[in-house]
Amino acid sequence: MKRITSLVMLMTICVACATAQLEIKSNGKVIVGPDRSGDDIDGVLSMSIFGKNGEYRAGSKLAFGDFGPQVNNAWNVFIGEWGEDDSDKLWIHGKYGIRFTTWDAEYLLGEWNVLNSDKNFAVYSRLRADRMSVSSDDNHKSNVTDIPNALSRLMQLNGKTYSYEELYIGTGVGDEQTRTATGSEQVMSKKDSLSVRMLEQERASRTTRSSTRYGLLASELALQFPELVETDVYGHRYINYLELVPVLISAINELYDAIEDAGLVLGVQTQSTGAKGTKLGVGANAPIEENEGAKLYQNTPNPFSAETVIEYYVPAGAKSATLYVFNLSGEMLQNYTLKQYGHGTVTVSGGTLAAGMYVYSLVVDGQIVDTKQMILTK
Repeated sequence: MKRITSLVMLMTICVACATAQLEIKSNGKVIVGPDRSGDDIDGVLSMSIFGKNGEYRAGSKLAFGDFGPQVNNAWNVFIGEWGEDDSDKLWIHGKYGIRFTTWDAEYLLGEWNVLNSDKNFAVYSRLRADRMSVSSDDNHKSNVTDIPNALSRLMQLNGKTYSYEELYIGTGVGDEQTRTATGSEQVMSKKDSLSVRMLEQERASRTTRSSTRYGLLASELALQFPELVETDVYGHRYINYLELVPVLISAINELYDAIEDAGLVLGVQTQSTGAKGTKLGVGANAPIEENEGAKLYQNTPNPFSAETVIEYYVPAGAKSATLYVFNLSGEMLQNYTLKQYGHGTVTVSGGTLAAGMYVYSLVVDGQIVDTKQMILTK
């Protein structure tokens, strides 16, 4: 009877092996699906998973956790081959996103979380790329307008150098959870112990190491260009430095136009009454000649906030000399009739002007001597 039972069991095993979808080879390789081990010529695979479609058994999927029909939006977490044919494309699918971690799963490298309102793929580690391009097709743009007041708004910003502590975003898996199992201490191997020590050293270094960086303060930028500052679900703020480039270009264009306009404005004898807010008489073909010997110097300090001093030199034989201050639109804001010839100075108070860039010019006997720029900050 025992022999008959054993024979039946042996036959059952043989039949099962003949139709098996899971096979373990003598070399340890695991095959799920039909045996196509001949495809692995170099024998490098530890496991082969084949799908149900086509000659090459394409479309395989490996699910983790609960799973259900796609029509019910129940395709939760799986990895597989894209599509249902032999696409040879890796498909990593997470119903609510994908997360990359290292060490004890507390250190988050990157994630895409569909539940986040910003829908961004976030990288919390350094990222290097040989080249990067940003989608910017004209056919996809609407409501295109120039950037207003780019220069004056940029003048409110200040570049900074700083030391930065790298972001640390935990995943909710702490040391105690990692090192214990069902309330008791795990028995860690030497390799596990080394990994824990390396993790602790890495955490310590993140709190002590610093490197000098260059950038802007998000709080300052948000006041002038709020669209360029984002805040993630963890409360961390980010600056879109790429989109600062068109702002800089607009500011350069504004500055160029202002300097060009200032040259025209100061190119002739004045016809205005000198009242604040009026423009000087302008002639495009007006002669621009330097008065021999007269000089205008750069204001100090520059930039300034409280006050600045403009130094000049006017020859003793001059009949008239005036120092004018203009905004970047060519509008005269202040004028100083110079009574002291030779070397002299004019003090400009920052309280009489708004923050921004200005031009000032020295006119002697109706001719421009020089024009320079000064910057007022608040």
